[in-house]
Formats: sequence, structure tokens, C-alpha cells
Amino acid sequence: MIGAYLVARAGLLRPAGYCPLVSAPAGQCHGPVEWLAHLVWPAVTLSIFFAAIYSRILRHDLKQAGRERRARIEDGEDAQHVRRDVRRSYGAVYAKRIARDFGFGLGFALLVESVFGLPGLGETVVISRFSEDGHLLAGALVGATVLATAVSLIVDLVVAVLDPRFRRF
Repeated sequence: MIGAYLVARAGLLRPAGYCPLVSAPAGQCHGPVEWLAHLVWPAVTLSIFFAAIYSRILRHDLKQAGRERRARIEDGEDAQHVRRDVRRSYGAVYAKRIARDFGFGLGFALLVESVFGLPGLGETVVISRFSEDGHLLAGALVGATVLATAVSLIVDLVVAVLDPRFRRF
């Protein structure tokens, strides 16, 4: 209901389409306010999915980290050291999870771009698919795959350098 009000009545948000930040023809939408108004719904759409998944994972991991921390403190370890160690460990785990989900997020972003009519990789994939331009489609998909793999590799390397427990393969 809030979304319908902000779109229909108040005119603050736009349900679809794209308004460029700069270089729009005179008389058409342009500027930071119009640009952001057109990007709110795609951002909300992308965020809701990952917020639901990560909130469940985070709730489970916080309970598990609390149990682990209490057990180690009861065994006589220093509370500050245990707290720092648990934070570092779970920070590395979440960095790896986010890097792993980056590829899926990229694919989901392609869908959101297509649904909301935004220019980008999603539009390129759709145009190349329906125009039967296999080379463009293959290039876009290979480029997205290389990007997702590179992000995952970089995060794995950084985590392995920062936390020795993640060096085993």
C-alpha cells in the first residue's frame, strides 16, 4: 500500500523505466532525483530476496557463535581473545558466502533489469537472445561468469591471507 501511494498518489517513485542521470534530451527526465526515483523499486526487489536469506542464516550463526563463545570462555580462554577470534571467523565465513552469492545476484540483477526496463547487461542478454545474436549473448554470459569467478577468487585469497584456518582446500 505504501508503494502504491508513493507511485500513484505522491508521484515520488516510478514503477518502471529508466531516467538517465545526465545527457538526456531537453524536456525529458534527467537529474539525480528522477534517476533515483526510477531505481528504488529495482533496488528493493534485489534487496528483499537477499535480506530474507541472510537474516535466517545470521540468526542461526549468532546463536551458534554465542554457544561457541560461552563454551570457550568456560574452558578458561580469555574473553577478549575469544570474542575477537569468533568475529574474525564468522566475518570470513560471511565474506565467502557473499562472494559465492555474487554470481547468483548478478543473474538475478539481469532479471530485475529486464523486468524494470533498465539498460545494462540484462538488456544486452535479452536483445541478443531475441535477435539471435549468439556471439553477443555468449560474450555477455562469459563476461558475467568471469566477473563472478574473479570476485570469488579474490575474496578466497583475502580470507586465506587474513585467517589461516581457511587456507586448507
